[in-house]
Amino acid sequence: MKRSLIALFTITLATAIITFAAPACLAEQPSLEWAYDTGSYITSSPNYQNAMLYTGSYDNHMYCIFTMNGAANWKFNAGSYIASSPEYYDRTIYFGTGDGTVYALDVSRGAEKWRFTAEANIDSSPIFYNGVIYVGSDDGKLHALDISNGKEIWNYTATGTMSSKIEAYDGKIYFGTSGGKIYAVENYNGKEKWSLDLQEKVNSPGIYKGLVYVGTKDGHIYCIDHNSGRIIWKYKTDGEVYAKPVGYQDVIFVGSGDSRLYALDASTGDLVWSYKTDGPIKASVVVKDGVVYAGSGDGYMHAVDAKFGMMYWKYMTGDAVDTTPVVTDKNIYFGSLDGKVYSLKLPSTLVMVTPVPTAKPSTTTGPTLSPTPTATVPAEPSVVPSDSFCPIPGIFAAFILGVGIVFNYRKRRY
Repeated sequence: MKRSLIALFTITLATAIITFAAPACLAEQPSLEWAYDTGSYITSSPNYQNAMLYTGSYDNHMYCIFTMNGAANWKFNAGSYIASSPEYYDRTIYFGTGDGTVYALDVSRGAEKWRFTAEANIDSSPIFYNGVIYVGSDDGKLHALDISNGKEIWNYTATGTMSSKIEAYDGKIYFGTSGGKIYAVENYNGKEKWSLDLQEKVNSPGIYKGLVYVGTKDGHIYCIDHNSGRIIWKYKTDGEVYAKPVGYQDVIFVGSGDSRLYALDASTGDLVWSYKTDGPIKASVVVKDGVVYAGSGDGYMHAVDAKFGMMYWKYMTGDAVDTTPVVTDKNIYFGSLDGKVYSLKLPSTLVMVTPVPTAKPSTTTGPTLSPTPTATVPAEPSVVPSDSFCPIPGIFAAFILGVGIVFNYRKRRY
């Protein structure tokens, strides 16, 4: 009787291990479809339109890439590095450059339509709102440009440089500066509605359900009333909050320089969960179908469950991933400081797994203004080492072997 109970317990335990633990070993990983090598840093987040991908590089070029095969349709030499992410409207893309120029290019051939030149570099990304192009510059000005010819309609001079992204909502343009302030100005005339002094450099604001969310150099995340500029709540991280916070199902998702991805209650700022990477998170995340996609300075693109903060998978590139990805039903596209634009085929099934230590690639300290030579042909897909290790099959096999030895020993003894 005693032996039967032991056998029953053994079978039950083994079944539990297979049912609840083994699926982690069967989790699918994304697969590389292609990688296009620009030859220099990429911090310009890609823009996906009509099976084409538009992205800039520190090699001075804006690229139009076929998503089907990773071949370049065209590239445009802007004469200076491109950190600005392109904006798309009406078959035209708009972006800024390191020499302070805003370009408008026809997407079919990459031909220039017009250009506007500011007094300092433009690392901020243009936005289209109510028929006007808005862009910030390190000359400390927010520029409103005529979309048809690039002529300046008005500008607003702020305190400090303006290299982070800007946002538009409810007839106002929102932006932060290195001078420690966040501003809200009228979109049609540039008149200030309110400004708020947050003491430290203010980065890219995001809008969710009528509230403004923004991060600062001292590690704070603020929730601000968009009409009055009143602070509703704030949350402190241990590193600079570079990227625009993103809202999804009443939760705000944002990364920090402390290498963590944070999920905060949108109404209260209470921590829902945090997810640890091995490098600073500088770009905004994308949330799609309950999955948060976040690039990190550890060289990986991470896929994390939005509800529980557990990892589904992570994919290793050759350097820091400081761009916001584009996620479609079947693919994810993003750039890396290794100079490559990646297209990954998303796995058809997702299983939450426990992260394990992996060797991370050596990363640079950040982009410099010295572009490297351009590679004009798509890179051949390379074998990417697996970053998931699952000890469960070996443990289970050892367990069964041990049970067999014990029972065999008892049988011989008695």
